[in-house]
Amino acid sequence: MERKGDYNRALIYLKQSLTLAEESGHKWTIGYCLLYMAQFHGLKGELNQSIMLYKRSLTIYNDLNDKFMVTRILLSLGGVHAIRGELTHSIKYFKQSLELSKEYNFKLFMTFALNGLSESYRMKGDLERALECIEQSMGLSREVGDLRYIAFKYDSLIQILIEKGDLERARISLSELEQLNNQLKDKPVSFMYLFNKAMLLKTSSRAPNRGKAEKILKKLLQIKDYSIKGRLRALINLCELLLTELRITNDLEVLDELNQFIS
Repeated sequence: MERKGDYNRALIYLKQSLTLAEESGHKWTIGYCLLYMAQFHGLKGELNQSIMLYKRSLTIYNDLNDKFMVTRILLSLGGVHAIRGELTHSIKYFKQSLELSKEYNFKLFMTFALNGLSESYRMKGDLERALECIEQSMGLSREVGDLRYIAFKYDSLIQILIEKGDLERARISLSELEQLNNQLKDKPVSFMYLFNKAMLLKTSSRAPNRGKAEKILKKLLQIKDYSIKGRLRALINLCELLLTELRITNDLEVLDELNQFIS
């Protein structure tokens, strides 16, 4: 609730800024205010309003021929449509952003567009295209030389490989991520490494390995500064593990534990 209040306050200030920009006729600033209003409405879950504001901002920057801002907004539109599950739209916007990024050599935006395409294709079940896009994104991140960006790409890569059933390559990728984790000593990267380690253990047919996965996921859920998205992923997979254990054992204690996490 407190964070939502912060978003509301931010929107109040942005509306005031928008009014001033409109009075002065400064189009670039109008587009910028609309862009950030779109972002905050998106964070509040008001996705229709977010899309409408992004499109207004996009129109302004197209008129100004500001390719950098156009590319940035296309990325955001792709992301919002992906959240809504509108994958045809998300892929369209990510592709447009990628084309502009290539034309104007916006390498960082290229990696973001490829990430978005990879996730959208994964959600569609097109794992070959998803893998191709994330591999291209990782290659660009290596060119940029940012190890943290590279580390976060492994999250998508490992999940895709697990879904493809290529567990051997997933294990190799996890080992590479472990090396980056040891090198970076970065909390979010560490959390991501632990989650992916749990995901690989979860695929095992051996109960002790699934038990290790369960322990890791419980550990992640106890970390206060673990992201909301991360906590949700950990919770969903923990519940799946407990359901599997319940089907195998019919142990009522497992049912009680499952109910505890669901409630």
